[in-house]
Amino acid sequence: MNTAETISLLIENEDSQSSRSEVVGTADVAAVMKERNDHPMLLAFAIQKSALQYPSPQSWLPVFAQDLKTRKRRGAKRYWRGGHEEFYRKYEKTTEENRCFYELLLPNMWTHLYVDIDADLTFNPGLDTNAVCVEFALRMREFVTKEIGGRHVRFVRLDSGTASRMSVHYIIKLDRACFLNNFHCGAFMRRFQRYVVGDNGNYGAPFFVKTKHNGEVASIFDMAVYTLHRVFRVFGSHKIGSDRILWRTGRKDNTLRRETFLDTLVQYFPSANEIDLVVQVLEWDGSLPKSTSHVWQHLPSPPGHGKIGVSEKKIRRSGGSGRGGRAAAISAPSVVEPGLSSALAKYISQQHGGCSVRETKPMAGVVNVYLNSRECRLRGESHDSNHIYVVVYLRSGEWVQRCHSSYVTCDGKETERKSLPKELAQRCAEAHRKVEENEKNTIIDLKPVFAFLNAENVKPDEVWQSKEVYSAQGVACNA
Repeated sequence: MNTAETISLLIENEDSQSSRSEVVGTADVAAVMKERNDHPMLLAFAIQKSALQYPSPQSWLPVFAQDLKTRKRRGAKRYWRGGHEEFYRKYEKTTEENRCFYELLLPNMWTHLYVDIDADLTFNPGLDTNAVCVEFALRMREFVTKEIGGRHVRFVRLDSGTASRMSVHYIIKLDRACFLNNFHCGAFMRRFQRYVVGDNGNYGAPFFVKTKHNGEVASIFDMAVYTLHRVFRVFGSHKIGSDRILWRTGRKDNTLRRETFLDTLVQYFPSANEIDLVVQVLEWDGSLPKSTSHVWQHLPSPPGHGKIGVSEKKIRRSGGSGRGGRAAAISAPSVVEPGLSSALAKYISQQHGGCSVRETKPMAGVVNVYLNSRECRLRGESHDSNHIYVVVYLRSGEWVQRCHSSYVTCDGKETERKSLPKELAQRCAEAHRKVEENEKNTIIDLKPVFAFLNAENVKPDEVWQSKEVYSAQGVACNA
């Protein structure tokens, strides 16, 4: 077995030891890495859940996603599961037009630190992208040395930018070290953002830039890439409908070679023997790492006027949306009867001017009521596009309003709790008692992957196995 040490970076409370999860667990890590790299077949699935279930929810086999051209469904993908070497053989034989692949990041696998940098140069004409990358590398080296120690840091930079857009991916490799999973990368990056912002709230260049929204700034770091089952584009690929290929920066040619391709993957390790340190990171507030796309909640409150000049209410995020930025969670099966959900929907609708209810969604201990209303009590005015929703807490019989907006006044926040009518609160308390009884009989295993996945009767749509080895000369890839 590999004996890589697991350190808990920035964790000072010894009591938190019991809440840490082993990602690879007690398995022979060397055998895990060998199977991930050398599994002889590649299996195709039409949906992500089936791919993650095969051959079992605990599998460490890599998963890759491929954009598909289809008129029926926008954003359609096919998912491939198998060894790294076999996937590369498939990838090399794929035509450039169809080379639209992504690495799906598994929550039960070691991970290199990765960063997505994005900026609209149309609204930042003086932004020097190379200078931004140099400054980022310097500050990141400082932060790694400060928090982890003096390990060598190697930056693998990939670029798919244009004259009007900065788009850079970094795979940051620490000498003989990695992170426990991508949630820990996210926690580390949120700490890094707090480090570069500082106590004085420096929301200026080069790490915060202007956006198309008048008087607003955004972070150049896409903080939504550290969520559950995130896909990250691979070297030599482009998004469907785009000709912007992701290629290595500073190379004289963009030939697709095995060594280059594997070196640019986030969760590829040639062998377990190369790792002697696995880093765990708590969130900036001391909580456990989570899947979240919050952009501003972890940062100090911005001043009324930063270096660029920005109103506190008008700070937006860059990058993916991440559906409201709520932490990913596993919920026990709900036992809330439809009648209670309907009663809650009716009452909440009355409290919001009689607006219609889009959906009620019972979860473990709460019921979410989604409203067809943009009138946000957190912001004090209506949103342009984001709808609001209400969270009803069954145990206490109270409710709060939230929204999916990334504004500082809304992101990750909720209104003060208000009480339900007595009769409705009693029904909620009874439902919560049933939930607790149900949870006692429900085993939810967080290690090494999520228990709601069911691997029974999952079959691939296609089995692909190469009959030839990959090309030693590589395959040309146009930039």
